Amino acid sequence: GNQTWNDVWAFGAASGFVVGTSGEIWRHDGSAWVRSQDTGNQTWNAIWMFSVTDGFVAGSAGEIRRYNGFTWPLSQDTGTQTWNDIWLFDASSGIVIGTSGVVRKYDGVDWSGNDGTGFTGVWNALYMFSPTSGWAVGNNSGGELIYQRTSSGWSRVGPSSLPNVNLFSVFCITANNCWAVGASGVILH
Repeated sequence: GNQTWNDVWAFGAASGFVVGTSGEIWRHDGSAWVRSQDTGNQTWNAIWMFSVTDGFVAGSAGEIRRYNGFTWPLSQDTGTQTWNDIWLFDASSGIVIGTSGVVRKYDGVDWSGNDGTGFTGVWNALYMFSPTSGWAVGNNSGGELIYQRTSSGWSRVGPSSLPNVNLFSVFCITANNCWAVGASGVILH
């Protein structure tokens, strides 16, 4: 088809989920990709799965949904916020990031805890080691954003010589050995 997929989570060669535009969430059932659920006009940007029967998706219009093994009921409607990435540490602790610089924490019940960074740009991706250790990348009108989360909170780090470069993804080997990629062929280490 002509579906645009935004994120994937795999458990092995025969099991996984994909999320994308048009509100569709698909899963691989061991032999083929099948629609898990159509949630309407929602755009899903990120997925995090604990198992084949438990996980979260986050996307546009402030929606975060949790899979129960059969359907994806609404976990929380956070308003108009667009969520771009989600990271869970366990069933009662996680973080979600998106537009307007918003960073929210999950406490096992809802996504209301603010773990903000104090800026108004767009967060695109996370790589976390724990609730107090990790990285987030994105963009604002002043250029690329690379923030590190430590026990003291979020702080901006990295080069300041790349104005208006949107960073889309980050991957870390250790807390101080990370790669970020973005627009205009940018690869940072």
